[in-house]
Amino acid sequence: MLRAGAAGFILKGALAEELQRAVRVVAHGGAWLDPAVTGRVLDVYRDAPARAPARPTALDRLTDREREVLALIGRGRSNPEIAAELGVGEGAVKTHINHIFTKLDLRDRPAAIIFALDHRLTEH
Repeated sequence: MLRAGAAGFILKGALAEELQRAVRVVAHGGAWLDPAVTGRVLDVYRDAPARAPARPTALDRLTDREREVLALIGRGRSNPEIAAELGVGEGAVKTHINHIFTKLDLRDRPAAIIFALDHRLTEH
């Protein structure tokens, strides 16, 4: 689903409040994975054989801060969470994300998550 471009995944048995929250997050440019599947999604990426990056020099185009923001996107953080963690405003986070999308030719946040996972940016 992520490779196909999904911005979110929620189980059909989710409560209405959770569905509303997920829709709001995705509508504001975020990504949503139901907590019940997040661990399994990460396991699939961790257990998959390492693939050669599509663009080996793509990360060289990013500043250190942009790499940091991309890693946090890959860990599922929202823009407000990234801003709080880095001690910057949400506007700065949005600017970094726009630069990341442009420099890496990414279409949306799910593509950024996949890129971060594929390039092992989410590992500590």
